[in-house]
Amino acid sequence: NDIVTLNMPDDGLTAAVKVSMSIGLLFTFPVMMVPVWEILERAQANYKLLPEDMEEVKVKEEAAEAANAHAASFRRVAVVGLLVLTAMFVPGFSIFISLVGSVCCGSL
Repeated sequence: NDIVTLNMPDDGLTAAVKVSMSIGLLFTFPVMMVPVWEILERAQANYKLLPEDMEEVKVKEEAAEAANAHAASFRRVAVVGLLVLTAMFVPGFSIFISLVGSVCCGSL
């Protein structure tokens, strides 16, 4: 199998490893998605990101946060849902994720 934990024997230790990996993914996914949220929210608000416009951006961010809290939550749920559907229905997705993960982690 493509996934290492599926090749392990079916016992308590394997179950503990799978649960630990699931918990780790559950808590690291939001951290990895922070840049995505920032890009989407700034693109939606049409901010200028030049250094001289940063004060104006801060003022707009404060106003936008209050006005668009529900829209931002909906966008986040939609992106997560889209990622889940992509992972479920794209054949060979694990190979693609392995490639992306190795390239990104290698650069860190």
